[in-house]
Amino acid sequence: MTSEGMTWIKANEKFLGEISDTIWGYAETGLKEYRSSAYLEDIFEKAGFTVRRGVAGMETAFVAEYGCGHPHIGLLAEYDALPGLSQAVSHEQKIYEKVPCAGHGCGHNALAAAVTGGGLAIAQDIQKGQVKGKVTVFGCPAEELLIGKGRMAEAGLFDECDVLLSCHPNDVNYVWARTSNAVWSGKFSFTGRTAHAAIDPYNGRSALDAVELMNVGANYLREHVTPDVRIHYVITNGGEVPNVVPKSAQVWYTIRAQNRESVQTLKARIQNLALGASIMTETTFETETVSDCSDVLRNKVLEQVLLESMKETGAPVWTEEEYRFAERISENVAEGLKRKAHSEYHLDGQVYRGLHTGIYDGFYREGETMAVSTDVGDASWRVPTGVFSFASTVIGSPGHSWLYTSCCGSSIARKGVSMAAQVLLRTAEKLYEDHKRIIMAAEEFKKEQTVREEMF
Repeated sequence: MTSEGMTWIKANEKFLGEISDTIWGYAETGLKEYRSSAYLEDIFEKAGFTVRRGVAGMETAFVAEYGCGHPHIGLLAEYDALPGLSQAVSHEQKIYEKVPCAGHGCGHNALAAAVTGGGLAIAQDIQKGQVKGKVTVFGCPAEELLIGKGRMAEAGLFDECDVLLSCHPNDVNYVWARTSNAVWSGKFSFTGRTAHAAIDPYNGRSALDAVELMNVGANYLREHVTPDVRIHYVITNGGEVPNVVPKSAQVWYTIRAQNRESVQTLKARIQNLALGASIMTETTFETETVSDCSDVLRNKVLEQVLLESMKETGAPVWTEEEYRFAERISENVAEGLKRKAHSEYHLDGQVYRGLHTGIYDGFYREGETMAVSTDVGDASWRVPTGVFSFASTVIGSPGHSWLYTSCCGSSIARKGVSMAAQVLLRTAEKLYEDHKRIIMAAEEFKKEQTVREEMF
Protein backbone atom coordinates (compact mmCIF):
# COMPACT_ATOMS: atom_id res chain seq x y z
CA MET A 1 0.00 0.00 0.00
CA THR A 2 1.36 3.42 -0.99
CA SER A 3 1.69 5.78 1.96
CA GLU A 4 0.13 9.23 2.07
CA GLY A 5 3.62 10.73 2.04
CA MET A 6 4.65 8.87 -1.11
CA THR A 7 1.42 9.86 -2.84
CA TRP A 8 2.16 13.47 -1.87
CA ILE A 9 5.69 13.36 -3.33
CA LYS A 10 4.47 11.89 -6.62
CA ALA A 11 1.78 14.56 -6.87
CA ASN A 12 4.16 17.39 -5.98
CA GLU A 13 7.27 16.64 -8.01
CA LYS A 14 6.80 19.85 -9.96
CA PHE A 15 6.53 21.84 -6.71
CA LEU A 16 9.73 20.27 -5.35
CA GLY A 17 11.47 21.13 -8.60
CA GLU A 18 10.31 24.72 -8.22
CA ILE A 19 11.83 24.84 -4.73
CA SER A 20 15.16 23.65 -6.13
CA ASP A 21 15.06 26.15 -8.99
CA THR A 22 14.03 29.05 -6.76
CA ILE A 23 16.89 28.57 -4.32
CA TRP A 24 19.26 28.00 -7.25
CA GLY A 25 18.20 31.39 -8.56
CA TYR A 26 18.73 33.11 -5.22
CA ALA A 27 22.33 31.78 -4.96
CA GLU A 28 23.08 33.33 -1.55
CA THR A 29 26.34 32.72 0.30
CA GLY A 30 26.79 31.55 3.89
CA LEU A 31 24.94 33.47 6.62
CA LYS A 32 23.42 35.68 3.90
CA GLU A 33 20.74 33.21 2.73
CA TYR A 34 17.95 35.64 3.65
CA ARG A 35 15.59 34.93 0.76
CA SER A 36 16.33 31.21 0.69
CA SER A 37 15.65 30.66 4.38
CA ALA A 38 12.54 32.88 4.43
CA TYR A 39 11.18 31.05 1.38
CA LEU A 40 11.60 27.66 3.05
CA GLU A 41 10.25 28.90 6.38
CA ASP A 42 7.09 30.16 4.65
CA ILE A 43 6.59 26.79 2.94
CA PHE A 44 6.76 24.94 6.24
CA GLU A 45 4.46 27.39 8.02
CA LYS A 46 1.84 27.02 5.26
CA ALA A 47 2.08 23.24 5.68
CA GLY A 48 1.23 23.50 9.38
CA PHE A 49 4.73 23.19 10.84
CA THR A 50 5.72 25.20 13.89
CA VAL A 51 8.64 27.30 12.71
CA ARG A 52 11.28 29.04 14.80
CA ARG A 53 13.34 31.54 12.84
CA GLY A 54 16.79 32.93 13.52
CA VAL A 55 17.89 30.15 15.88
CA ALA A 56 21.37 29.58 17.35
CA GLY A 57 22.26 33.24 16.82
CA MET A 58 22.03 33.01 13.02
CA GLU A 59 19.40 35.01 11.15
CA THR A 60 19.16 32.44 8.35
CA ALA A 61 18.85 29.33 10.54
CA PHE A 62 15.48 27.82 11.39
CA VAL A 63 13.72 24.87 12.98
CA ALA A 64 10.43 23.55 11.54
CA GLU A 65 8.54 20.95 13.64
CA TYR A 66 5.53 18.74 13.00
CA GLY A 67 3.93 16.11 15.23
CA CYS A 68 4.84 15.16 18.79
CA GLY A 69 6.54 12.52 20.88
CA HIS A 70 8.88 9.82 19.69
CA PRO A 71 10.33 8.55 17.46
CA HIS A 72 11.64 12.00 16.66
CA ILE A 73 13.40 12.19 13.30
CA GLY A 74 15.43 15.24 12.26
CA LEU A 75 16.29 16.22 8.69
CA LEU A 76 19.22 18.49 7.89
CA ALA A 77 18.76 21.05 5.10
CA GLU A 78 21.40 23.29 3.53
CA TYR A 79 20.89 26.15 1.07
CA ASP A 80 24.06 28.27 0.81
CA ALA A 81 25.88 28.91 -2.47
CA LEU A 82 29.56 29.46 -3.20
CA PRO A 83 31.10 32.87 -3.98
CA GLY A 84 32.67 33.46 -7.38
CA LEU A 85 30.90 30.60 -9.18
CA SER A 86 28.89 31.18 -12.32
CA GLN A 87 25.19 30.46 -12.63
CA ALA A 88 25.68 29.88 -16.36
CA VAL A 89 24.04 26.74 -17.73
CA SER A 90 26.27 26.38 -20.77
CA HIS A 91 29.92 26.66 -21.67
CA GLU A 92 29.15 29.57 -23.97
CA GLN A 93 27.49 31.57 -21.18
CA LYS A 94 30.43 30.87 -18.91
CA ILE A 95 32.86 32.32 -21.44
CA TYR A 96 30.97 35.58 -21.90
CA GLU A 97 29.91 36.15 -18.32
CA LYS A 98 32.07 39.04 -17.15
CA VAL A 99 31.06 39.48 -13.51
CA PRO A 100 31.64 36.47 -11.23
CA CYS A 101 28.69 35.81 -8.95
CA ALA A 102 27.69 33.26 -6.37
CA GLY A 103 26.54 29.91 -7.66
CA HIS A 104 25.23 26.58 -6.40
CA GLY A 105 28.37 24.65 -7.29
CA CYS A 106 27.66 22.14 -4.52
CA GLY A 107 23.96 21.72 -5.28
CA HIS A 108 22.59 22.87 -1.94
CA ASN A 109 19.51 24.13 -3.75
CA ALA A 110 18.64 20.52 -4.63
CA LEU A 111 19.59 19.37 -1.13
CA ALA A 112 17.19 21.88 0.43
CA ALA A 113 14.39 20.86 -1.93
CA ALA A 114 14.91 17.15 -1.25
CA VAL A 115 14.90 17.60 2.53
CA THR A 116 11.88 19.91 2.32
CA GLY A 117 10.05 17.31 0.25
CA GLY A 118 10.97 14.55 2.68
CA GLY A 119 9.84 16.61 5.67
CA LEU A 120 6.52 17.60 4.10
CA ALA A 121 5.86 13.99 3.04
CA ILE A 122 6.60 12.64 6.52
CA ALA A 123 4.17 15.20 7.92
CA GLN A 124 1.49 13.78 5.61
CA ASP A 125 2.04 10.34 7.12
CA ILE A 126 1.81 11.76 10.64
CA GLN A 127 -1.29 13.80 9.85
CA LYS A 128 -3.10 10.78 8.40
CA GLY A 129 -2.12 8.59 11.34
CA GLN A 130 0.00 6.22 9.27
CA VAL A 131 2.96 6.77 11.59
CA LYS A 132 3.28 8.22 15.07
CA GLY A 133 6.01 10.58 16.16
CA LYS A 134 7.61 13.87 15.23
CA VAL A 135 9.66 15.26 12.36
CA THR A 136 11.87 18.33 12.55
CA VAL A 137 13.53 19.99 9.59
CA PHE A 138 16.62 21.97 10.54
CA GLY A 139 17.48 24.84 8.23
CA CYS A 140 21.26 24.88 8.46
CA PRO A 141 23.06 27.87 6.90
CA ALA A 142 26.69 28.34 5.95
CA GLU A 143 27.70 24.73 5.36
CA GLU A 144 30.41 25.90 2.98
CA LEU A 145 31.90 27.88 5.88
CA LEU A 146 31.42 24.82 8.13
CA ILE A 147 29.57 26.97 10.64
CA GLY A 148 25.83 26.29 10.75
CA LYS A 149 25.44 22.84 12.28
CA GLY A 150 28.24 23.42 14.75
CA ARG A 151 26.45 26.42 16.24
CA MET A 152 23.14 24.58 16.18
CA ALA A 153 24.73 21.60 17.93
CA GLU A 154 26.22 23.86 20.59
CA ALA A 155 22.75 25.34 21.13
CA GLY A 156 21.40 21.82 21.76
CA LEU A 157 18.92 21.99 18.89
CA PHE A 158 19.54 18.41 17.74
CA ASP A 159 19.53 16.78 21.15
CA GLU A 160 15.83 15.85 21.30
CA CYS A 161 16.00 13.90 18.04
CA ASP A 162 16.42 10.13 18.00
CA VAL A 163 18.17 10.20 14.63
CA LEU A 164 19.24 12.72 12.00
CA LEU A 165 19.08 12.13 8.24
CA SER A 166 20.40 14.11 5.32
CA CYS A 167 21.49 13.82 1.71
CA HIS A 168 23.70 15.56 -0.81
CA PRO A 169 23.76 16.01 -4.60
CA ASN A 170 26.45 14.04 -6.40
CA ASP A 171 27.23 12.33 -9.66
CA VAL A 172 26.53 8.90 -8.10
CA ASN A 173 23.67 7.50 -6.01
CA TYR A 174 25.23 5.95 -2.89
CA VAL A 175 25.03 5.80 0.89
CA TRP A 176 27.80 7.43 2.91
CA ALA A 177 29.49 4.41 4.50
CA ARG A 178 32.54 6.56 5.10
CA THR A 179 33.66 9.31 7.39
CA SER A 180 34.98 12.74 6.38
CA ASN A 181 37.90 14.97 7.25
CA ALA A 182 37.83 17.19 10.30
CA VAL A 183 38.73 20.82 9.69
CA TRP A 184 39.79 24.05 11.37
CA SER A 185 39.43 27.35 9.56
CA GLY A 186 40.73 30.65 10.82
CA LYS A 187 42.02 34.10 9.88
CA PHE A 188 45.42 35.47 10.88
CA SER A 189 45.48 39.27 11.02
CA PHE A 190 48.92 40.90 11.20
CA THR A 191 49.59 44.48 12.27
CA GLY A 192 52.79 46.36 11.49
CA ARG A 193 53.76 49.98 10.89
CA THR A 194 53.17 52.01 7.76
CA ALA A 195 55.88 53.96 5.94
CA HIS A 196 56.65 55.47 2.54
CA ALA A 197 57.96 52.58 0.44
CA ALA A 198 60.51 54.80 -1.33
CA ILE A 199 61.51 57.52 1.16
CA ASP A 200 61.77 55.59 4.43
CA PRO A 201 60.82 51.91 4.01
CA TYR A 202 63.21 51.12 6.89
CA ASN A 203 60.75 52.77 9.27
CA GLY A 204 57.97 50.42 8.16
CA ARG A 205 57.08 46.98 9.45
CA SER A 206 55.19 45.15 6.72
CA ALA A 207 52.17 43.09 7.73
CA LEU A 208 52.13 41.71 4.18
CA ASP A 209 55.69 40.42 4.63
CA ALA A 210 54.44 38.53 7.68
CA VAL A 211 51.60 36.97 5.71
CA GLU A 212 53.93 35.91 2.91
CA LEU A 213 56.51 34.48 5.28
CA MET A 214 53.81 32.53 7.07
CA ASN A 215 52.64 31.12 3.74
CA VAL A 216 56.19 30.15 2.79
CA GLY A 217 56.44 28.27 6.08
CA ALA A 218 53.14 26.51 5.41
CA ASN A 219 54.32 25.40 2.00
CA TYR A 220 57.50 23.92 3.49
CA LEU A 221 55.38 22.27 6.20
CA ARG A 222 53.53 20.25 3.54
CA GLU A 223 56.52 17.88 3.30
CA HIS A 224 56.25 17.03 6.98
CA VAL A 225 52.60 16.14 7.45
CA THR A 226 50.71 12.90 6.85
CA PRO A 227 49.21 12.28 3.37
CA ASP A 228 45.65 12.94 4.53
CA VAL A 229 46.41 16.54 5.54
CA ARG A 230 45.23 19.43 3.38
CA ILE A 231 46.39 23.03 3.90
CA HIS A 232 44.87 25.85 1.85
CA TYR A 233 44.73 29.61 2.22
CA VAL A 234 43.75 32.89 0.59
CA ILE A 235 45.12 36.37 1.30
CA THR A 236 42.06 38.43 2.17
CA ASN A 237 43.98 41.68 2.74
CA GLY A 238 47.37 42.43 1.24
CA GLY A 239 47.47 46.20 1.58
CA GLU A 240 46.09 48.98 -0.59
CA VAL A 241 48.88 50.28 -2.86
CA PRO A 242 52.47 49.12 -3.45
CA ASN A 243 54.13 52.44 -2.49
CA VAL A 244 52.89 52.24 1.09
CA VAL A 245 54.30 49.64 3.47
CA PRO A 246 51.13 47.74 4.56
CA LYS A 247 50.27 48.23 8.19
CA SER A 248 47.53 45.54 8.04
CA ALA A 249 47.29 42.23 6.21
CA GLN A 250 45.30 39.06 6.66
CA VAL A 251 45.42 35.46 5.47
CA TRP A 252 42.59 32.92 5.83
CA TYR A 253 43.62 29.29 6.39
CA THR A 254 41.65 26.06 6.22
CA ILE A 255 43.38 22.90 7.42
CA ARG A 256 42.02 19.35 7.22
CA ALA A 257 42.97 15.97 8.63
CA GLN A 258 41.25 12.65 9.32
CA ASN A 259 40.15 13.48 12.86
CA ARG A 260 39.74 16.40 15.19
CA GLU A 261 42.74 15.49 17.31
CA SER A 262 45.06 15.59 14.30
CA VAL A 263 43.58 18.91 13.23
CA GLN A 264 44.29 20.44 16.63
CA THR A 265 47.92 19.29 16.43
CA LEU A 266 48.21 20.76 12.95
CA LYS A 267 46.59 23.99 14.09
CA ALA A 268 49.29 24.43 16.74
CA ARG A 269 51.96 24.07 14.05
CA ILE A 270 50.23 26.65 11.87
CA GLN A 271 50.03 29.00 14.86
CA ASN A 272 53.79 28.61 15.28
CA LEU A 273 54.27 29.67 11.66
CA ALA A 274 52.30 32.84 12.37
CA LEU A 275 54.34 33.48 15.48
CA GLY A 276 57.60 32.98 13.61
CA ALA A 277 56.51 35.30 10.82
CA SER A 278 55.54 37.99 13.31
CA ILE A 279 58.92 37.74 15.06
CA MET A 280 60.83 37.98 11.78
CA THR A 281 58.89 41.06 10.68
CA GLU A 282 58.47 42.68 14.11
CA THR A 283 54.70 42.68 13.72
CA THR A 284 51.89 41.41 15.90
CA PHE A 285 49.05 39.09 14.98
CA GLU A 286 45.62 37.91 16.13
CA THR A 287 43.84 34.66 15.29
CA GLU A 288 40.10 34.44 14.62
CA THR A 289 38.49 31.01 14.39
CA VAL A 290 35.92 30.81 11.60
CA SER A 291 34.99 27.15 12.09
CA ASP A 292 36.16 24.10 14.00
CA CYS A 293 34.40 21.13 12.47
CA SER A 294 34.40 17.46 13.45
CA ASP A 295 34.76 14.50 11.15
CA VAL A 296 31.55 12.54 10.49
CA LEU A 297 30.77 9.84 13.06
CA ARG A 298 29.34 6.99 11.01
CA ASN A 299 26.27 4.96 11.97
CA LYS A 300 26.15 1.60 10.17
CA VAL A 301 22.57 0.91 11.26
CA LEU A 302 21.21 4.05 9.63
CA GLU A 303 23.41 3.51 6.60
CA GLN A 304 21.85 0.08 6.06
CA VAL A 305 18.32 1.49 6.34
CA LEU A 306 19.17 4.24 3.87
CA LEU A 307 20.65 1.74 1.42
CA GLU A 308 17.50 -0.40 1.63
CA SER A 309 15.38 2.66 0.89
CA MET A 310 17.61 3.70 -2.01
CA LYS A 311 17.32 0.28 -3.63
CA GLU A 312 13.54 0.30 -3.18
CA THR A 313 13.29 3.76 -4.71
CA GLY A 314 15.71 3.17 -7.56
CA ALA A 315 17.74 5.66 -9.55
CA PRO A 316 16.08 8.52 -11.44
CA VAL A 317 14.80 7.65 -14.90
CA TRP A 318 16.37 10.08 -17.32
CA THR A 319 14.76 11.45 -20.49
CA GLU A 320 16.33 11.84 -23.93
CA GLU A 321 16.51 15.60 -23.38
CA GLU A 322 18.39 15.08 -20.10
CA TYR A 323 20.83 12.68 -21.73
CA ARG A 324 21.54 15.23 -24.47
CA PHE A 325 22.14 17.96 -21.89
CA ALA A 326 24.40 15.62 -19.89
CA GLU A 327 26.44 14.80 -22.98
CA ARG A 328 27.06 18.50 -23.65
CA ILE A 329 28.17 19.08 -20.06
CA SER A 330 30.30 15.89 -20.07
CA GLU A 331 32.35 17.27 -22.95
CA ASN A 332 33.84 19.73 -20.44
CA VAL A 333 34.70 17.09 -17.81
CA ALA A 334 38.29 15.88 -17.90
CA GLU A 335 38.61 12.26 -19.01
CA GLY A 336 40.72 11.54 -15.95
CA LEU A 337 37.88 12.56 -13.66
CA LYS A 338 35.46 10.32 -15.53
CA ARG A 339 37.82 7.35 -15.29
CA LYS A 340 38.39 8.01 -11.59
CA ALA A 341 34.63 8.00 -10.88
CA HIS A 342 34.16 4.75 -12.83
CA SER A 343 37.02 3.12 -10.95
CA GLU A 344 36.18 4.31 -7.46
CA TYR A 345 32.46 3.55 -7.67
CA HIS A 346 32.60 0.36 -9.80
CA LEU A 347 30.23 1.94 -12.32
CA ASP A 348 30.51 -0.60 -15.15
CA GLY A 349 27.03 -1.01 -16.58
CA GLN A 350 25.57 1.75 -14.39
CA VAL A 351 26.35 4.78 -16.52
CA TYR A 352 24.67 5.80 -19.74
CA ARG A 353 25.55 8.95 -21.70
CA GLY A 354 27.11 10.61 -18.69
CA LEU A 355 24.44 9.90 -16.05
CA HIS A 356 24.27 7.33 -13.25
CA THR A 357 21.47 4.82 -13.75
CA GLY A 358 21.93 2.59 -10.69
CA ILE A 359 22.46 2.50 -6.93
CA TYR A 360 26.06 2.08 -5.82
CA ASP A 361 26.54 0.15 -2.57
CA GLY A 362 28.60 2.60 -0.53
CA PHE A 363 29.73 -0.22 1.76
CA TYR A 364 32.23 -1.25 -0.92
CA ARG A 365 34.24 1.75 0.25
CA GLU A 366 33.57 1.27 3.95
CA GLY A 367 36.31 2.50 6.22
CA GLU A 368 37.60 5.14 3.83
CA THR A 369 37.75 8.85 4.61
CA MET A 370 36.29 11.37 2.20
CA ALA A 371 38.69 14.18 1.38
CA VAL A 372 35.91 16.71 1.89
CA SER A 373 34.68 18.14 5.17
CA THR A 374 31.12 18.86 6.23
CA ASP A 375 29.52 20.33 9.32
CA VAL A 376 27.25 17.27 9.34
CA GLY A 377 30.15 15.98 11.42
CA ASP A 378 29.23 18.32 14.27
CA ALA A 379 25.67 16.99 14.26
CA SER A 380 26.77 13.35 13.98
CA TRP A 381 28.63 13.49 17.30
CA ARG A 382 25.43 14.61 19.08
CA VAL A 383 22.82 12.30 17.52
CA PRO A 384 22.99 9.12 15.36
CA THR A 385 23.23 10.39 11.77
CA GLY A 386 22.91 8.86 8.31
CA VAL A 387 23.60 10.51 4.94
CA PHE A 388 23.36 9.50 1.27
CA SER A 389 24.13 11.08 -2.08
CA PHE A 390 21.78 11.33 -5.04
CA ALA A 391 22.61 11.80 -8.72
CA SER A 392 22.11 15.36 -9.87
CA THR A 393 25.10 16.00 -12.11
CA VAL A 394 27.19 14.19 -14.72
CA ILE A 395 29.73 11.50 -13.91
CA GLY A 396 33.10 12.94 -12.94
CA SER A 397 31.81 16.49 -12.61
CA PRO A 398 34.06 18.28 -10.09
CA GLY A 399 32.34 19.85 -7.11
CA HIS A 400 32.54 23.61 -6.61
CA SER A 401 32.63 24.16 -10.38
CA TRP A 402 30.35 25.75 -12.99
CA LEU A 403 29.68 22.24 -14.36
CA TYR A 404 28.07 21.25 -11.06
CA THR A 405 26.23 24.54 -10.92
CA SER A 406 24.81 24.06 -14.42
CA CYS A 407 23.48 20.58 -13.73
CA CYS A 408 21.98 21.58 -10.39
CA GLY A 409 19.92 24.22 -12.18
CA SER A 410 18.54 21.66 -14.64
CA SER A 411 15.88 18.95 -14.72
CA ILE A 412 18.61 16.43 -13.85
CA ALA A 413 18.72 17.90 -10.35
CA ARG A 414 14.94 18.06 -10.17
CA LYS A 415 14.77 14.32 -10.88
CA GLY A 416 17.35 13.75 -8.14
CA VAL A 417 15.30 15.81 -5.71
CA SER A 418 12.27 13.58 -6.15
CA MET A 419 14.35 10.44 -5.70
CA ALA A 420 16.04 11.79 -2.56
CA ALA A 421 12.76 12.92 -1.00
CA GLN A 422 11.39 9.42 -1.50
CA VAL A 423 14.47 7.86 0.11
CA LEU A 424 14.14 10.13 3.15
CA LEU A 425 10.46 9.29 3.46
CA ARG A 426 10.97 5.53 3.14
CA THR A 427 13.81 5.60 5.66
CA ALA A 428 11.73 7.58 8.15
CA GLU A 429 8.76 5.22 7.71
CA LYS A 430 10.97 2.21 8.47
CA LEU A 431 12.27 3.89 11.64
CA TYR A 432 8.82 4.98 12.82
CA GLU A 433 7.43 1.48 12.29
CA ASP A 434 10.37 -0.46 13.74
CA HIS A 435 11.59 1.17 16.94
CA LYS A 436 14.22 -1.54 17.35
CA ARG A 437 16.20 0.04 14.54
CA ILE A 438 16.31 3.33 16.42
CA ILE A 439 17.52 1.52 19.53
CA MET A 440 20.15 -0.26 17.44
CA ALA A 441 21.22 3.05 15.92
CA ALA A 442 21.65 4.51 19.42
CA GLU A 443 23.73 1.51 20.48
CA GLU A 444 25.88 1.80 17.35
CA PHE A 445 26.32 5.52 18.07
CA LYS A 446 27.69 4.85 21.56
CA LYS A 447 29.88 2.02 20.30
CA GLU A 448 31.41 4.16 17.55
CA GLN A 449 32.05 7.02 19.98
CA THR A 450 33.83 4.67 22.36
CA VAL A 451 36.00 3.20 19.59
CA ARG A 452 37.01 6.64 18.39
CA GLU A 453 37.79 7.89 21.88
CA GLU A 454 39.98 4.85 22.56
CA MET A 455 41.86 5.44 19.31
CA PHE A 456 42.69 9.04 20.15
